[in-house]
Amino acid sequence: MGIFKRFSGEKKDTDKPKFAPWTSGGLCDVCNELMSEDAAFKIPVKVFYKSRKYRDWFNQNQMPVLRSQYNVPADVTVDTVLENMRRDDHTEYSAVCDKCVELFL
Repeated sequence: MGIFKRFSGEKKDTDKPKFAPWTSGGLCDVCNELMSEDAAFKIPVKVFYKSRKYRDWFNQNQMPVLRSQYNVPADVTVDTVLENMRRDDHTEYSAVCDKCVELFL
């Protein structure tokens, strides 16, 4: 039965986020949407800024905003922006909603 479960598309326990719950509410650090207290996660900062999926999302969704609204030059890369953000981030965790947590799995 185990092998059939693997190919049947059923989610396993290993597919669930292994991050601690974020119980303070507030805004998601990725999409800035309001988070409910029972559907948010604490992503360690080291995981947050090293995520390839987050990097790609940020490049597609945030870099155009930074370039158009904040005049970030074209030669400034997404990696440079994220490194500056990481360096300025003095927290241990980022709060992420249940939709955006997929970027860190």
